[in-house]
Amino acid sequence: MALGRLSVLKGAEFLSIAGTSFDNQLKNCLKSATAVIERGCKHDIQLKTNTDEFFIGKGAKYYYPRNWPVNSVTQIKFADSGQVIDPATYEIRGRAVWVLAANAWQVGLSGYAPEDPYRGGWSKGVGYKITYQSGFDNNNWNTLTEAASWPVPMNIEYATCELAAMMWMQGREGGARLGISTINRGGEGAGYVRYNSGLPDSVQLVIREYSDYPV
Repeated sequence: MALGRLSVLKGAEFLSIAGTSFDNQLKNCLKSATAVIERGCKHDIQLKTNTDEFFIGKGAKYYYPRNWPVNSVTQIKFADSGQVIDPATYEIRGRAVWVLAANAWQVGLSGYAPEDPYRGGWSKGVGYKITYQSGFDNNNWNTLTEAASWPVPMNIEYATCELAAMMWMQGREGGARLGISTINRGGEGAGYVRYNSGLPDSVQLVIREYSDYPV
């Protein structure tokens, strides 16, 4: 799947391509552009189910799952015993999963005692496994029309399509390249590059916005 719609890439803002002759090539470019952006962000942005992601508690009330945004949490359990933690004791806040309050941690668990060290936070040094759904729903990216509702943020889709357009233009038969203009006058020719080499600014901005940060 890709983080940009095929119809948007083929639209007037990018390539202005009618018909379906180049669709397979364009889909591959969109997938490649998506991979570049996700590698730059160092985590998955596309819709994904993450099963038994392991983490070790640091004593804090919050845990930042590796992939985000976090849409829903299916289950959290202790890694050693497999005991499932009561979902009433935690919730999603922003991109983190928070333990709700001190003394609520062991609600619904057997053997709860007031002095239990797990209450009030992800206990330091204890292993947990979390199953959750993350990312933006990009299903039907290759069939949705340009005007259709699309849950992927506009800046991510724009960056994906701009990079895909660049890839496609650079790979076209005949060597057509995005950003190259030529001026001919009196038998002489001059060429200049309108864009700096490397990733487009839109891609760099998205990578900075959605990159991991230390927690």
